[in-house]
Amino acid sequence: MNALPLTIVFLLALLMSILFFPWHITLAIASALSLFVPVIGVLSGILIDALYAPAGSWYLASLFGLGISTIAWFVHHFIKARIMGA
Repeated sequence: MNALPLTIVFLLALLMSILFFPWHITLAIASALSLFVPVIGVLSGILIDALYAPAGSWYLASLFGLGISTIAWFVHHFIKARIMGA
């Protein structure tokens, strides 16, 4: 099964949610998309910080995105290893 169309739909939804929706919807979409592409958490965090973080503040969205990406990377490789090992 090819997950590319679903990934593209989630990516567009993530970009729209960063601009128009509350943070918890963006978090849910980024978490779901990170299962397919683990680096999305960091990229969305950097984009959120670039758009909304005031100067001189901690870049919490990037750090939170790094945490999501790290967890998603471990889950992604665990699932991949289980599928290949079966």
